[in-house]
Amino acid sequence: MLLVLSTLGGFVGVVAGQTATPLDECTVISEPGRYVLAGDITDATADGEACIVIESGDVVFDGDGYVVDGRSDMREGNTGISVGGSFDPADDITIRDVVVSDWDTGVEVLFDSRVTLENVVTESNRVGIYALGSDVTVRESVVRDNDFIGISGSSGTFVVESTEVVSNEFGVELFETVDSVVVGSRIAGNERFGLSVNVGSEIEVSGNVIEDNEFGVLIWSIYGDLIVENNTIENNDRHGVYLVGDVDFGDSTENVVRDNHVVGNGVNGIFISSHTADNVVERNVVSGNGNDGISVQAEFEDFGSAERNVLRSNLVENNGDDGISLGEGALDTEVSENTVRSNGGDGVFVRGAEGTTLDDNELVGNGVNGINVVAAPGTTVVENVVDANRNDGIGLTNTDGATVERNQVRNNRDDGIGAGESDGNQFVDNVVTGNDDDGFFLRGSGGNDLFGNVVRDNGDDGVYLLRADENELVDNEVASNDDEGIELDNSDDNLVENNDVRDNDGREVLVRNGSNGNVVRNN
Repeated sequence: MLLVLSTLGGFVGVVAGQTATPLDECTVISEPGRYVLAGDITDATADGEACIVIESGDVVFDGDGYVVDGRSDMREGNTGISVGGSFDPADDITIRDVVVSDWDTGVEVLFDSRVTLENVVTESNRVGIYALGSDVTVRESVVRDNDFIGISGSSGTFVVESTEVVSNEFGVELFETVDSVVVGSRIAGNERFGLSVNVGSEIEVSGNVIEDNEFGVLIWSIYGDLIVENNTIENNDRHGVYLVGDVDFGDSTENVVRDNHVVGNGVNGIFISSHTADNVVERNVVSGNGNDGISVQAEFEDFGSAERNVLRSNLVENNGDDGISLGEGALDTEVSENTVRSNGGDGVFVRGAEGTTLDDNELVGNGVNGINVVAAPGTTVVENVVDANRNDGIGLTNTDGATVERNQVRNNRDDGIGAGESDGNQFVDNVVTGNDDDGFFLRGSGGNDLFGNVVRDNGDDGVYLLRADENELVDNEVASNDDEGIELDNSDDNLVENNDVRDNDGREVLVRNGSNGNVVRNN
């Protein structure tokens, strides 16, 4: 290692009119100033250390387009450019216009240093850029074809701006960073994740294209004020956005994923998993993903819940399975004001999730049911438009204590609203019209209340109860359906009272097949 001096025999600084110090070999820079490569450094060795070592603050290192190149057969333990040597921080460092290749680590920044990398290319290293405990900005750079991680920032503040991170094993990893930013960059073709943000807070990910990775964006144990917005996250092999927490590092809480295009990913568009709470997913376009558009569930049984997350005002369409799926471990999820259409499965599928609220959503033309609720007690379905889905509009199975109120359920190709083996539910003030089969179909379900519903112009019965006991049908309008108005089949002890039942093609009220103990009056 040599301390390079100017051609005049002494240090030359960055004061206007002074000359930069030229470099043409591996060097230790221990004084402030401006240093410029005079040519390529090729096939260099660093004896387990670094080729260019910057120990001083107030340094500009200008590669002038030249290369700092190591030996590919001697990469282990060797670094191209290192800032902050000898355990001393180096402030106000700029590294620009240089290609760093064939090292174990292309550029490393250590020990509370403050560094800006501009127009830097790190390629064919094991790690492209590595920073520990420092404030680093990577701007208008290219990080490509590194065998392990493209960019890794830990325990500091990290900015990645207008940079390409392509064809590495892992793209960008930020760990325990605060006030960090990834903006206006392209993160593509990395074998594993594109961007991983782990354990930190106050992080902005915006205006990026994140495509063709295994995972798009992985968010792990981020405890507040992460914003992922205005990104295009597409064609990743697995999830577009994956939000999860950890029992040791903590929940991912109070983060926002909004205004993104999450398109064509191989599994779920957006997946919120275990150890998460109070996150918001809003105003995204989530389309053409191979499985669900948006999924919320604990990934493994008894592995932490996903609580009080909000899915709001998203457009979720043309996904291969369900538009929105809530599974085991999803507690008190709010799904509101979304448009969910033309998905291959259900518009919204709620299975084993407790305390879900579905409010003011539009669910149109989905490949199975509009809303399908299975074994999910305490679900509230209110003021949704459920139109032209392939099977039922709204279906409850093995679900107790649900409220289904003030929904518009129309033109579905099977029943409007169905309940199977579901007890103690409230169906109030719904408008159920033009469905191809029954308006309401209750099977094996008891203790349900149907109050104030309008049930018209359905293709079979208005209301059909099969082996359904102790239900109350009161103050409903049941008119102009193609078969019976209200039919009780092998159903006991139901109250059918004060309903406006008229102009149905079959009988207005039919009680048959050994139905006993029913009270039918004032209809």
